[in-house]
Amino acid sequence: MRAAWYLLMVLLGLLLAGMLTSCGGKSSAASGPSAVFVLFDVSGSTSAPQIRRLYFQDYLAIVNAMGDGDAIMGDVITDNTMATSTYPIHQTLPHYDMLRYSKLTFDEALHKVEAQVRTEGEKLILHSNSTPSTDLMNAFQLADKIFNGEDWRASQNKRLVVFSDMVEQSHHYDFTVENLDDAHIQQIIAQERANGRLPNLHGVKVWVAGATLEPTNGLPPAKIYQIQNFWLHYFKACGADIDESRYATRLINFRLH
Repeated sequence: MRAAWYLLMVLLGLLLAGMLTSCGGKSSAASGPSAVFVLFDVSGSTSAPQIRRLYFQDYLAIVNAMGDGDAIMGDVITDNTMATSTYPIHQTLPHYDMLRYSKLTFDEALHKVEAQVRTEGEKLILHSNSTPSTDLMNAFQLADKIFNGEDWRASQNKRLVVFSDMVEQSHHYDFTVENLDDAHIQQIIAQERANGRLPNLHGVKVWVAGATLEPTNGLPPAKIYQIQNFWLHYFKACGADIDESRYATRLINFRLH
């Protein structure tokens, strides 16, 4: 009797798994849904149409990787993102529940939200006005609030994707002229920590797409290396999971789960 009951439970589990796969086509990993926060640099240095189109292509790669229950939020990086943020990208893909959805209604709900995510991203990336400066560190304060807020705090798959050339030009720093040697990097990080501006990004996996990307005549290689070195040290100081292989001119090695 017990063997028959156990076999019934196994078959029921396989049936439910099959229904989930057939309904959504994509499902979240065993660790649960992912929470993705995307930030787009829309300053003058990234305003070239070809750069914005590359951003949008890579954004679509994120959307296409999303599955059952995954959530995404996004905004542009300005000179004060903490004050200007409105989260124009803000969607959660439906989670399959056999008591709530049939195959048809789940597919319809999923495709509707996916279309909204694409439309919101297209509007934000391709049609946002340029900003006069880029305060990246201010924007990462916003990431701290998002990932440590009530909605996403418990997520096991936190992803931050930064679409930017990563050239900080703000009231505090100008990376085009500053000598970002190791000593100065540590000085900046210590100053940000002392002033309470170093965000808490523990448990967050970071990708950078667009790093020092220029259609023509980019920054000198030495400066590119300095800026990359700064951000690798900065994100590690914030507790984030960052690797040089995920810091590039395009979105590479991206994994949602």
